[in-house]
Amino acid sequence: MTTNPTMTLHARVVRDHWARLKSYFRSKVPEPDCYDLVQQTLAELVKCDLAAVRNMKKYVMRVAHNVLVAYIDEHKAKTVAFDNDVHSVMGPQNSFSARLDERARLLDALRSLPLAQQEAVELRLCEDLELTEIAEVMERGLATVKRYIEAGTKQLRTSLGGIVPGDPASAVTEAYRAS
Repeated sequence: MTTNPTMTLHARVVRDHWARLKSYFRSKVPEPDCYDLVQQTLAELVKCDLAAVRNMKKYVMRVAHNVLVAYIDEHKAKTVAFDNDVHSVMGPQNSFSARLDERARLLDALRSLPLAQQEAVELRLCEDLELTEIAEVMERGLATVKRYIEAGTKQLRTSLGGIVPGDPASAVTEAYRAS
């Protein structure tokens, strides 16, 4: 079987972004659904002309955001409309031992944020996107993104005060990337 430049580009995108997508979805969606969302995102990317994409990381994260929103819309109870400015994706704990694990507590603190704040904090701290890129990914204004990051970071400092001294950014980033 011969490969063409498009197949090579798609393979490189999968290789370069699979771990990032796994971390992004695992911090929001329970297993095994998180892996399904990674696959859905990659399937959406294969349909695209990736050669025309100028900022691949931002593009991949935008597609992942769209897949996540569609998943939440499909799986949330229809009696209450999901508002990512208000609601979080926090679910029940997996086990007693997981709750005692520091990484699990860090991720739980991250998951307890309203989804918009969680996503903005993750994209900034964990994925190193610029504020303007985050605004484009989330389809929000720059001031709104800054507000999400500030509020999310403040809430993380408060909720992680007894777990992580000082600014929790590096601990949260490490837990996110390890998930």
